[in-house]
Amino acid sequence: MDRRERRHEMKPTRAIAAAFAASLLVLDGCGYELCYDHPHTGSLRVVFDWRNAAGASPQSMSLYLFPADGEGEPLRYEFTDIAGGVISVPAGTYHAACLNSDTELVLYRNTGSRETFECYTRSTAMLENYGAYGVRPETVPRAEGTETERVSLSPDMLWSGNTEGVAVAKDSGGTLMLYPEETVCHYTVTVRNAENLRYAAALAGSLTGMAGGVLPAIEKVSDERVTVPFDAVKSQDRASLHARFLTFGHHTQQEEECHHTLVIYAVLSDNVK
Repeated sequence: MDRRERRHEMKPTRAIAAAFAASLLVLDGCGYELCYDHPHTGSLRVVFDWRNAAGASPQSMSLYLFPADGEGEPLRYEFTDIAGGVISVPAGTYHAACLNSDTELVLYRNTGSRETFECYTRSTAMLENYGAYGVRPETVPRAEGTETERVSLSPDMLWSGNTEGVAVAKDSGGTLMLYPEETVCHYTVTVRNAENLRYAAALAGSLTGMAGGVLPAIEKVSDERVTVPFDAVKSQDRASLHARFLTFGHHTQQEEECHHTLVIYAVLSDNVK
């Protein structure tokens, strides 16, 4: 092969190299421009201060950051350390809400904004778990005038906290302090001098006119009114019965029309209620 032939074969190689270099320039310029499309973030140190809930012991916490301008979905962060931690957040201003995420019965709905974010529990049947005693839930009597109320499970323990106007600046740090406290209410029922409890194979009850949920980001109960069933036990002397359960609290809408009715169910050993 002579020199002219070698020069002729090198020309395509030089062309490919030139094209490759040009493509690098294009890619480099494109990458430089795209950096403007990435949201700038800031570091946020989240602190859960439990001074308002002494003895609280959740296993995990969730933090929700709602854009203050109402644009976009809320951001959710999970913490296995209930003291808090450091997170990276897109720059902006947010309203914040936190709650423990280790619950089994509490569900969420309408989570798109802080004004509608609701914690609630699923529907159940009255005496749903008493089938072993021959109880058919559809036959269990309801308190008069409350037949249309949804029967809702008692929630498990819930703590929450919130704050407004959390500003996160790009490429800088900040601290978010939240003070969780109990978001559910404790109810205790005691019936004394009850006759014939020795014949009861199982005891239960229900309380009507309770709140169907809570909106933790704005510290309000929901508009729904529900009946909450609960289990009860008899005392050792079989002369009284006791029950303890949680609710989302008293239903505050149209309070002058809201009445609570307590019903106690005794399932006798011969399956007579």
